[in-house]
Amino acid sequence: MGLSNQLMRELLSWGERELDHHHIENSRREILWMASELFDCGMSDLHFNKTPITDHHVKIFKKWIQRRLNREPVQKITGKTEFYGLPLHLDSGVFIPRPETERLVDEVKTLALKEKPISILDIGTGSGCIAVALAANLNNADVTAIDISSEALKVAKINGNYHKLKNICFQKMDIIQETPKHPYDFVVSNPPYISKKDMESLMPEVVEHDPVLALTDNADGLTFYKHLAKHFHTLVDKKGYMVLETGNGDHPFEVLEIFFKYGLNAKLKKDYSGDYRVLIATSK
Repeated sequence: MGLSNQLMRELLSWGERELDHHHIENSRREILWMASELFDCGMSDLHFNKTPITDHHVKIFKKWIQRRLNREPVQKITGKTEFYGLPLHLDSGVFIPRPETERLVDEVKTLALKEKPISILDIGTGSGCIAVALAANLNNADVTAIDISSEALKVAKINGNYHKLKNICFQKMDIIQETPKHPYDFVVSNPPYISKKDMESLMPEVVEHDPVLALTDNADGLTFYKHLAKHFHTLVDKKGYMVLETGNGDHPFEVLEIFFKYGLNAKLKKDYSGDYRVLIATSK
């Protein structure tokens, strides 16, 4: 066991040095993250891990380090992440959920009436993070998650099944070209909002490893908001809500103006970092 602990320390130290040498931020945390996934234990338990360290473990760990040096995110390397306290499966075909997106779930939970059934449409579900979090936290909700990508829907279904959710369904749909059969009490979305111009300044971890369809509309970053505002009354029930994530800088205010243009009530809410991040819209 002492030899195993020593080998673990050497492995972790080597990995941290490699990441530091290539200027990867938070190297210690990322090394512990990868190792905890590899050895299936908590970060704080790594030095006390009783699992024998085999050549196979070392080989996988070195491959993972090389992938990280190629700027692949840890979540894609391990195939796992967490959103709203829920473990999620990931692969190369889906966008990595960001912590700020959890604010959408909070807002829907706050607005939802617990005493009556509600219907929720999640547009561009990706990994299913928003839909799964809502279905897991709102027993009175019937959640429909749609995406244009078959690959993304495959991942979303895995996540829904993993959490044994019976109040969620997944459908392939292009919201720009197709219209849902009925309006919903809540429409939620984290649509592609990065402009074509701003794509050039993204970090390699994002632009090279998140699907482009999930990042940008290849225009001004407002395409989906214009469509959702225009078709608000088709998508949202008379007393319902549309809850959307927005981008940084002026983007939230540009989105707000779009919804005002279509005669809708709309307001912006801040995320936990103090940035305007969520738009909530209703009928007047």
